Amino acid sequence: MGETEGIDLKKLRFKTNDPAPPFNYITDASYRDVARMQEILLDNQGHSLFDRYRAMFTLRDLYTEESCRAIC
Repeated sequence: MGETEGIDLKKLRFKTNDPAPPFNYITDASYRDVARMQEILLDNQGHSLFDRYRAMFTLRDLYTEESCRAIC
């Protein structure tokens, strides 16, 4: 994950050691859809915990007011 999807983890805004990489929102615009990421984050039945973490870190890395509200 992450690097295998073309994400340069060294160029991300946050330099933390997270349990999952964000989805590749840089090359795939569908991952910039805050509502979609929030849906994945909150879905504990249809998505794995790993994917839910990925959605959360994607929202964090989008770093917009809307994405911050989605996390909250």
